[in-house]
Amino acid sequence: MKYLPDEKWAKLPIADFRPRFFVETYVEKLSMNTPHFSQSRLMNLFSSCAEALAYIQEYQANEKNGGYILSALDEIDSCLSNDPVAKDFFGYMDEPRAQLFKKIRGGGLQSRPIKSLECYLQSNIVS
Repeated sequence: MKYLPDEKWAKLPIADFRPRFFVETYVEKLSMNTPHFSQSRLMNLFSSCAEALAYIQEYQANEKNGGYILSALDEIDSCLSNDPVAKDFFGYMDEPRAQLFKKIRGGGLQSRPIKSLECYLQSNIVS
């Protein structure tokens, strides 16, 4: 966690500590390095998508790692269903995501569905 030095805060025209507390708490909640149990729910979604991308790379190195991708899809579904903010942000992608996840769960770990999943994760969630 990176904190701003006291000198920077002292230069701001704020006499109250609450804005500083809010900013530092907000930054910590959104940090990928914060433990999952302290992160905001939306960060759990981002973390799950980053894990899924890592699992895709592992699968490409060794096809026996396909099960990790399937468990990552379950985690992403869980994050999206439990987080009202994520539903608002990513709800427009529910139908394409459901179709893609269904295809992959039905044995579609070939290169085209995996490439589609990779694109989905990178363009709609992680970036």
